[in-house]
Amino acid sequence: PKGEFAGAVYMKNSPDFAFITREIIAGFNESSLVFTGLILFGLLAMFYISSYTVRERDEANELLLKERERQIKETVHYQKEALFAKRIYHTHHKAEKVMG
Repeated sequence: PKGEFAGAVYMKNSPDFAFITREIIAGFNESSLVFTGLILFGLLAMFYISSYTVRERDEANELLLKERERQIKETVHYQKEALFAKRIYHTHHKAEKVMG
């Protein structure tokens, strides 16, 4: 055994690692603080990027719906004009037949 007798009591010699353990714990606390900050910064960046992309997607979707609505209105208007022209032509043709 590593130790010595000091009087009637056996004193065990053990090195004092308290300074080293305090430094390790302090270094661990600093590194964990840095990593925690990096993780939180990353989460904040992901939130900002995702909210920006969602906003852009919503704006693009709204523009797409407006364009689609405009195209449908133009198609309906064109179909109405075509039907009107067809009726006019048909009426004119019938009138020519009746008139001789």
